[in-house]
Amino acid sequence: MGSIAELREEMLVLEKYWERGIELRGKGLLDGEEFGEWGAVCMSAMVLMGVGGLRQVLKMNREALAASVESEVRLRTTS
Repeated sequence: MGSIAELREEMLVLEKYWERGIELRGKGLLDGEEFGEWGAVCMSAMVLMGVGGLRQVLKMNREALAASVESEVRLRTTS
């Protein structure tokens, strides 16, 4: 996962997967236990994607902060 846009796309795919599980449950093709497992897979994937997304945001913010500090130091040393 390289960007927040990619994370969003993956979350939309996961949403479709979840909706498919609801559809299959409604048609009686998944019993309660199977649907529970389906949901567990979806929720686990969402948590992992969320953690990955937060890491990406933190990395981007850390890099932006480092660049800002570096720029400020350069300005002060050349003045």
